[in-house]
Amino acid sequence: MNKITVLLFSCFFAAPALAQAEFWDADPAIVQKVDAEVAKLNFTGFSCPPMKIEEFARNYGGFTDKNGRRMIEGQLVRLNGPSDPNAGVHIVQHPISIADGGCSVANVWFEADSLKLIQAVWGGR
Repeated sequence: MNKITVLLFSCFFAAPALAQAEFWDADPAIVQKVDAEVAKLNFTGFSCPPMKIEEFARNYGGFTDKNGRRMIEGQLVRLNGPSDPNAGVHIVQHPISIADGGCSVANVWFEADSLKLIQAVWGGR
């Protein structure tokens, strides 16, 4: 085989492995710390009424960004109150993408190792 054929063959089989390596299972201890930091955030922007973290399903997942940093992405989805069976913390492999959730969806990104808040936004991505 020539070098180009070997390169194309390698890329074809390596690409799926690289795509899968981008996401990782978030450690429950790290997620617990991130959730505690999220509880401190002021989620009253964009004319949204004050809401308690207990009113949300909090979905957290881990991924590695393009700079090699381990990140925790969280998506908070408002429910019918803290008694809703879906309320609370959930560790997910791929957080759901909600593009326009208004005051019922918030997204947060934290550096997993330092717990540094990178970004917090209302309304989905």
